[in-house]
Amino acid sequence: MSFGSLLAEFWPPFWPHREKHLEAAAQRNNLLAELETLQDDLIARLDALDHRVCGVLKEWTGKRGADDDSAAPPPLS
Repeated sequence: MSFGSLLAEFWPPFWPHREKHLEAAAQRNNLLAELETLQDDLIARLDALDHRVCGVLKEWTGKRGADDDSAAPPPLS
């Protein structure tokens, strides 16, 4: 908790912009929660993409012969 938050909580007469400070703190907390949600979603998507890419690479390397240098990887699209 910041000094401003403590001041706003315990000594309201000495903090003339208490409401603005509390609204800004609430907005900041909401944005942080939204950012954490987006971060978790991004991590899940990257894990799924990593799993998919690894599967494609395993499939490609499994089909290729040891002496076949002309084989090309499948398109990524």
